[in-house]
Amino acid sequence: MTIINKMVQKDHLDGVVLGCTELPLILGQEDFKNIQVFDIAQVQIKAAVDQLLKKLK
Repeated sequence: MTIINKMVQKDHLDGVVLGCTELPLILGQEDFKNIQVFDIAQVQIKAAVDQLLKKLK
């Protein structure tokens, strides 16, 4: 968290991608009030479900 907070201040980040599937187990949106947190597993699951639903239509 310290590294992310330093990068937010230094580089003016708008968001961070939690690219490791284990990171969302210890970090989440509630830990970062000023930036958007993206859980890559959630993003990938939503995309997969959306694709499957399109094929079913």
